[in-house]
Amino acid sequence: MVDYNQSLSSVAEALHRGRALDERGLLWIEEPIRHDDYASYKVISRELKTPHPLGENFNGPEAVLEASESVGQRLYYGRRGADWRRHRLAAAAGIAAASGIEMSSHLMP
Repeated sequence: MVDYNQSLSSVAEALHRGRALDERGLLWIEEPIRHDDYASYKVISRELKTPHPLGENFNGPEAVLEASESVGQRLYYGRRGADWRRHRLAAAAGIAAASGIEMSSHLMP
């Protein structure tokens, strides 16, 4: 797994680095760019083979709903957005369950 923690400055950089990692057999490449740039996540997901989770930095149920509407349900090797979500459990579990969205929690303080 690789976690960029939103540190890459552009989609082009995320694609360049992601392509270099695609053949390494990684489980995922986490949050290469800003967590709320959903349009760019669609591009990255369409272009890369390695999945990338999104949601570690969501704050509250509104962000979960907005991301789900923008990038869609969980998709392996995504073709529409993030490949799966990793939410803070308290903010997202009910929404995910009600919406049928598969998720993995990030932390529960």
